[in-house]
Amino acid sequence: MAYCAIADLKKSIPISSLIEITDDAGDSSDNSVTTAMQAIIDFCIERADTEIDDYCRGRYTLPFSPVPTTVKDLSVDISIYRLYSRVRELESDHPKRVMYDDAIRKLKAINSGDVVLNTTPETAQSEARIIETNKVTADRKFSDTELAKF
Repeated sequence: MAYCAIADLKKSIPISSLIEITDDAGDSSDNSVTTAMQAIIDFCIERADTEIDDYCRGRYTLPFSPVPTTVKDLSVDISIYRLYSRVRELESDHPKRVMYDDAIRKLKAINSGDVVLNTTPETAQSEARIIETNKVTADRKFSDTELAKF
């Protein structure tokens, strides 16, 4: 399940811009998104979502369901950056590059725990689990005396 959709992208960039950066074949003359353009958009969204998952893995249960608003916003920002950067080099001060850098900073903050998403963290779930073992002190291969020799 994608964290954002084309409708979410259209809220952040004009449809004409979306068509301009995805219409590699020059097929869209009526301001509509073709199947080929949709495939490019879906690919960029998938890459953005993978990047989000990479930062959130181990801290949250993935994939997000339902998708927190923050994650949807990050997916939109990263997807837009990926769409623009596939057709032109974006300088470090380009607004889309700045938006991407901000998204990555927020993902790093989520990863470190400085920003907490409005969902159940995986670490909180794992701390609640009880782990049992059948091992006892007599099962040790080396005693404290043997280990002290090293």
